[in-house]
Amino acid sequence: MDAYLHEYEVYAEDGYEKYTERVDIYDRYSHFIEDVMDLREKSDWESDKTPRAYEVEDILYYAHEILLQDDYRISEIEFQENQKYFSEIQQNTIATLMGTLEMTEEEVNEFVKCDRYYDEEETFVKMIFERKGWEYEEN
Repeated sequence: MDAYLHEYEVYAEDGYEKYTERVDIYDRYSHFIEDVMDLREKSDWESDKTPRAYEVEDILYYAHEILLQDDYRISEIEFQENQKYFSEIQQNTIATLMGTLEMTEEEVNEFVKCDRYYDEEETFVKMIFERKGWEYEEN
């Protein structure tokens, strides 16, 4: 859909707002899930390698944007079907944090409540590294 909207130059044009909104939602999620998949690939195939702190930081950054709708393109979702889609994306994001990064429900809730994710970034990253048995090195 993203390619279609841009190729035919109808992104954000009248009549295409619902589709533009859906693309913006997916864009945020795709950044998150691509980073998660990269991390999983390293964990699955290169068990002797430890991810870099910035890789986990990126995952948390996009998760925070999704869970708090903290991006100007997704801050207000106008269309009901896109709201339902976005709610599913938020649930998938929470499940991924709990599954891949082994965060507890309480930790996810604490993470979401942070006013500024950056203030507590290192705490969450170090916690994840410790839990996963990875060696933490600052960027």
